[in-house]
Amino acid sequence: MKKIAILVLLFSALTCFAGTKPDPASFTIDVHVTASNRSGRLEQLNAVIDGKNVVIAIYSDDTGIKNTVATLPPGHYKARIEEQGTSKKGRISVVYSILMADGTADQYGLIGMSE
Repeated sequence: MKKIAILVLLFSALTCFAGTKPDPASFTIDVHVTASNRSGRLEQLNAVIDGKNVVIAIYSDDTGIKNTVATLPPGHYKARIEEQGTSKKGRISVVYSILMADGTADQYGLIGMSE
């Protein structure tokens, strides 16, 4: 009985960590972050995606850095589209997953764009 309990515990631990990091090959969109700003839990990034100037944002308090305000530094990142839609009025909605240095991904929603 103890062996079964240990096997179940081991399997549970392995499945908790399986799939936590996405496949980097699926991040095919180039994102160039030109500026970043964090105010409380809202982080906004000015970026260039597919030749368009965009503002994307994430609302979270999980920066991975305790007792400080942290934001993503400007630079080149890889991304993929998680959700995309267009309303009947022509408004668009896009959620990008951006690959972080530790191999995880954070989701940013499109909140502004210009040419």
